[in-house]
Amino acid sequence: MSQQTVRTVHRHAAPASSDPRIDLSVSGERSIARESGVVAKRPSLLVRVVRRLRDDVAGTRFGFLALQALISLIPRLAFGWLRSILYRAVGVRIGPSTYVFGKIEIEGVGNVLGNVRIGESCLLTTPLYLNASGAIEIGDRVTIGHHVMIITDNHDMTDPERRGGERRSAPVKIEDGAWIGARATILPGVTLGRGCVVAAGALVAHDVPAHTLVGGVPARRISDLER
Repeated sequence: MSQQTVRTVHRHAAPASSDPRIDLSVSGERSIARESGVVAKRPSLLVRVVRRLRDDVAGTRFGFLALQALISLIPRLAFGWLRSILYRAVGVRIGPSTYVFGKIEIEGVGNVLGNVRIGESCLLTTPLYLNASGAIEIGDRVTIGHHVMIITDNHDMTDPERRGGERRSAPVKIEDGAWIGARATILPGVTLGRGCVVAAGALVAHDVPAHTLVGGVPARRISDLER
């Protein structure tokens, strides 16, 4: 290689730089943050903490938390009629003559209290967990045993690096006269037909026809019920 060629190569080569604001890409092109007017800087710990606190406070339903604290003071198997009145006061739609024995946990994202509708003449024992990111509609004369979970949230599973991906919700509907036994779990998108029965401990992942008894994990038809 001639001396003139060496000088030409040196003239076109990108000089090494110790300046951390200069980023050498794979193609050899340089990007200087100062020229664009943007200098990447991580927020201080205090700023990050304040932002987290602001976001958490914005998503907290203080009126509902205060109500839950009050309800915790009431004996679980007494004053079922009073709890219905109190839950109505914070925006949960509950029909007349419905009794709630204990504290209902209502969680999720969005207007979770507005997503819950409970009909008339229902009997709800607790603990009862309602994941109400999607709508939960409970018909009239429905009976729910203790430790039941009704879930409307699911997650996208297509990303192999994160199977519990983007949150998705699907409504749950429980039609008139149904009975859900203790410790049953109802998954997103399920409809429980009129007058059906879900046995204790069942995991319901699919719709249940009217006047049908189901049980097991996952729940399967056990028998037809009288109409």
